[in-house]
Amino acid sequence: AGTIDAELQATLQSVKATDDVPVIIRLKDTVNIEGLRRDFLVAADLRIPDGPDRDVQRRTLKRAMIVHRLKERALSSRGPVVQWLRQNGQSEDLTPLWSINAIAGSVPANIVDDLAALPAVESVVLDAVVQGAIPNAVPTAPTNWNLDAISAPDIWTLGFTGQGVVVGSMDSGVDATHPDLATRYRSGANSWFDPYGQHAEPFDTTGHGTQVMGLIVGGEDGGFQIGVAPDAQWIAAKIFDDANEASLSAIHQAFQWMLDPDDDPNTDDAPDIVNNSWVLANTINQCNAEFTGDIDLLREAEIAVVFSAGNFGPDANTSVTPANDVGSLPVGSVDEQGNISIFSSRGANACDGGIYPNLVAPGESLLTAEPAPALYNVVSGSSYSAAHVSGAMALLK
Repeated sequence: AGTIDAELQATLQSVKATDDVPVIIRLKDTVNIEGLRRDFLVAADLRIPDGPDRDVQRRTLKRAMIVHRLKERALSSRGPVVQWLRQNGQSEDLTPLWSINAIAGSVPANIVDDLAALPAVESVVLDAVVQGAIPNAVPTAPTNWNLDAISAPDIWTLGFTGQGVVVGSMDSGVDATHPDLATRYRSGANSWFDPYGQHAEPFDTTGHGTQVMGLIVGGEDGGFQIGVAPDAQWIAAKIFDDANEASLSAIHQAFQWMLDPDDDPNTDDAPDIVNNSWVLANTINQCNAEFTGDIDLLREAEIAVVFSAGNFGPDANTSVTPANDVGSLPVGSVDEQGNISIFSSRGANACDGGIYPNLVAPGESLLTAEPAPALYNVVSGSSYSAAHVSGAMALLK
């Protein structure tokens, strides 16, 4: 029988039997990544001859095979579970999470035990809510030290400014009207995703996502360069709703959208890098595997996954999830003198006991974009350190 997580068990004890509770139902029949990788290598050897663009063709084929296999497996395995739910009082919409072979939706509390007992079900967990970051302005004048600190101007001089690279944002959104970001938005139906359906076009609830993206790809329209990779493009998934809250299922949807933004596996429109400047609350020094499958899939599709390390220092053992997932690249913060920021989370990594974070980057008194009418702000935090690494990856790619 499938398991029911402790948080959901506690919720079931606090509601009426007929009340609906939001859950994520994970199914047992998942795709074997190792097997898929072997199949890809065989297919690539057969279909793709040697040539100057062989690596690009192989990556496109690999991503298409991953998405096709995931969608097919999810479609074939969720049917009986959905039918059972309909027969047992579940009437609201269900959201397929094909990337992890799961289903999200609200179900009556009194059927959860029987649901978990279905042969196809691996686990049922509460579709919990995550609180988004609240940006804090720093009342000091910027020195623009951060881009020099990572030697970005030296790479620009060589002619590399991020051209041809796409960076994905999973955050509070992005202000696409900002003068430093507007021309860098890839645009089109495959470049913006709001799992809550609140905004058909790019929008930023708190300004946090705009601040982060400004440091990744922002230009110099204000008279000063703010972004690391100013010729890269951006796309965005707004994982935090207008109340600055995110459900676990919405975050899963955003991860799978990054794998296939236009819902067509045969077109390769996935980003090269996905920046995540957020953490799961109450996971300090804990290893939570909720998003391990999503992260592993993006990496298998050759998409880099960058996370902010968290602002829970200076104590040791303050790593947080999902940054401490072994598939993530967590980034901590340093100040202008190269000292670890007092607020920056640090190891050991709660998941593998190793070094945490993997890298540090500028994270104090940083000039970046801000939604209108302010347009610019000075910010601090490991959220913005991660942005420097995503931007640097764009330059290197």
